[in-house]
Amino acid sequence: PKGKDKFRKKTGLPISTYFSAVKIKWLLDNVPEVRTAADEGRCMFGTVESWIIYNLTGGKDGGLHITDISNASRYMLMNLKTHSWDEEICKQLEIPVSTLPEIKSNSEVYGHVKGFGQLDGLPLSGALGDQHAALLGQGCLDKGASK
Repeated sequence: PKGKDKFRKKTGLPISTYFSAVKIKWLLDNVPEVRTAADEGRCMFGTVESWIIYNLTGGKDGGLHITDISNASRYMLMNLKTHSWDEEICKQLEIPVSTLPEIKSNSEVYGHVKGFGQLDGLPLSGALGDQHAALLGQGCLDKGASK
């Protein structure tokens, strides 16, 4: 396939500026400092939950660069069959896989809070994407429930 459906078979998504891959590619192609940082291994891309997890687990002092599978699936870079970053798509878009967060499940202990006083040591376990979190937050816990 060509055009907007070029990656759909692997990612389930059309090519769209809505998804992270297009934004990451634009940054790498248009901001020389970002490309240099990526080439030197100093660049990390992610969505808001990966930034929060990184900071809660220590930030520059050993913070974890991870995302959960629900958010990873919206980057337009994750292979739906392997649940990992698709090397071929990343190569085509010239996005180094090393800049992307490690993909984790939605429910596991990722690490522990570090650098937040009384919260230090608290296990950080689980992350949900926008719509999944909204369902939980609005109490949609039964089969067939909707928001």
